[in-house]
Amino acid sequence: MAYCINSDVVSEFKKLDVTTTTLVTTADIDQFILEADVVINSYVRQKYTLPITDTDALLLLKFCSRILAAERVKGILSAKQAVNDKANQDTRGSGFSKTDI
Repeated sequence: MAYCINSDVVSEFKKLDVTTTTLVTTADIDQFILEADVVINSYVRQKYTLPITDTDALLLLKFCSRILAAERVKGILSAKQAVNDKANQDTRGSGFSKTDI
């Protein structure tokens, strides 16, 4: 049982369209949710019996799952959209040019 669903993760982003052909696909998000839930369960299982049935606890687990999956999406989007605004503009290298002498 997943703690959150695809649309929960997508709701963390403004203007994010997710389809089967976008940079982050619906299948990717489903996989991120599955992996997040495995991590959550590995911690929860140490102290409590699974499955968790308390309503408040399920809301907390849904929040954790949504945030963990959304961070994975954010990482992919930020890596793909990153801009090197501090690029080295010195294309001549470290040697002297005629104008430096």
